[in-house]
Amino acid sequence: MNADLYINDKTFAYNGCDSIADIALKLAAFVELLAFVVPRKDDTFYLHESNFYETVLFDDGKCLSDILFIDEEIACYDGTLRDSIEVLRTIVSSCESTELSDSEIVALLNDDTKCTGLVVLNKQPNYPITNEKQILSDKKSWYEFHRNYLCKNPPATTDMFIDETKLYFENLVIHPDNVVSLRKVYRTHLKQIVSYLICLNDCILDEFRRKTEYENDFVGFLRYFKSQHSEIIEDASFEGSYKNENEKQKFTKKFTIDSEEQEVLCEPHLKMNKDDNGKIRKFCRIYFKSLKKDDKFVYVGIITDHIKK
Repeated sequence: MNADLYINDKTFAYNGCDSIADIALKLAAFVELLAFVVPRKDDTFYLHESNFYETVLFDDGKCLSDILFIDEEIACYDGTLRDSIEVLRTIVSSCESTELSDSEIVALLNDDTKCTGLVVLNKQPNYPITNEKQILSDKKSWYEFHRNYLCKNPPATTDMFIDETKLYFENLVIHPDNVVSLRKVYRTHLKQIVSYLICLNDCILDEFRRKTEYENDFVGFLRYFKSQHSEIIEDASFEGSYKNENEKQKFTKKFTIDSEEQEVLCEPHLKMNKDDNGKIRKFCRIYFKSLKKDDKFVYVGIITDHIKK
């Protein structure tokens, strides 16, 4: 979903405690975010110039107009920060301008049906928009923003949803057959599905690499993983034994891994036993490939109600 992302006088406002080194790191993350997002052409950054250049950035009282446009002021800072400011100059000049008033921007940001956000170095608790609409200037926060919108404003069809997951779940490979299998649970379990996919995307690879004692015991690791994320994941298990090859094929999907097409058995699965409204015995399962230590992605084979053997 294309987003309109705003930069205004709150974006770089000094939080009262950051050192110059802290600010340099945040500016570097902001530059990295823009370098990542702008070439994708999914989102548009708008600069709202009202009071923007009077924003105080550092504890010495220097404002953006001082450091963006006056070279001798920049010279007093260390090299790392000077480099960040130089890139920041380019970023500010490359943003599209907006003639909207501050109140009009706030109204857009508070409309949950619109994919709009405010990019900030630090959360602004006194600014009249929710935290979900404030994007900290890094890729993690940008992903969170889009996932929250995806959950609250799901696409009309499952194929559109799968397309969106390719953009915002960078560690997952979701099999295209889910365009069909997902239809059984799309309207009833979407919020939980997104939460479970976030957990898989953000956590499982790092935790598996860290817990080396489970390198050859993914059954044990799955129990451990569920216990660490029980506030999100209701249950998790392996599929178990099969009576024949036909049963096994129900859990097998073809994925391209390291440029080679492979048949992958998706036995481990995360369980939902109620729908998003809390109605019990409304099942949903996310079946995925067991992890190996060198895996770069989580391969999600099937998202559906429950596969009967």
